[in-house]
Amino acid sequence: MGIKGETPIVDGEFYNRVIVDDSFWTLEDGDVVVSLQKDNRMEWWKCVIKGDPEINTQKVQPENSKLSDLDGDTRQTVEKMMYD
Repeated sequence: MGIKGETPIVDGEFYNRVIVDDSFWTLEDGDVVVSLQKDNRMEWWKCVIKGDPEINTQKVQPENSKLSDLDGDTRQTVEKMMYD
């Protein structure tokens, strides 16, 4: 990703698969915002681009959410995990 004719700002292979048709970019207050839809939404990525510095995903504190906020498939998976 970058400006045509310039050195890419982001260059390399994604850490894992993304759903291209569900990913997009927007301009917000002069900034380019890239939203990637991960193929496996239940997985935390250690980095965005393979070879970049990795973060410890065990230290990430996800925000609280309600089961009703989740899409059907995710909710079903979480409920099954809670039951098991």
